Amino acid sequence: QPTPAPTPAPTPQPTPAPTPQPTPAPTPALIPESQSVAVVARSECVIWGDPHARGFDSHLSNRSGESLVASIFSHGDFWLVKSDPISIQGRYGSTQWTQNGQSTTRAIAVGGPFLQNHSLIVHPLDGHVTWDGTRILRDMP
Repeated sequence: QPTPAPTPAPTPQPTPAPTPQPTPAPTPALIPESQSVAVVARSECVIWGDPHARGFDSHLSNRSGESLVASIFSHGDFWLVKSDPISIQGRYGSTQWTQNGQSTTRAIAVGGPFLQNHSLIVHPLDGHVTWDGTRILRDMP
């Protein structure tokens, strides 16, 4: 059978579908005062150097408004954060570069339910980063 002859004018575009009405925002439920949740201000914990730490609550113990800094010169494993959702430990010890046997940060381990109970360990001086014991980074950036 032969192909039908083309039409002299282009085919008209289809009519667009009507725009649906927006869904109204839900009305928030009122929470009884006895069940209200406290709003917590943002806070941070910082570790650096040979080793120093500023804790989440360090601003609460200093009336001048300055954050208190703890210097950790002991050797061993210490909790930096220990809570239900997150656990962070620091391993401190001396190196060939530390003076008088003072310690430095040797490793940081992060784990807990927020990581589905996996563990991330960073050994900054050795250049190793592991996930559940498997090395995941060849060289430190």
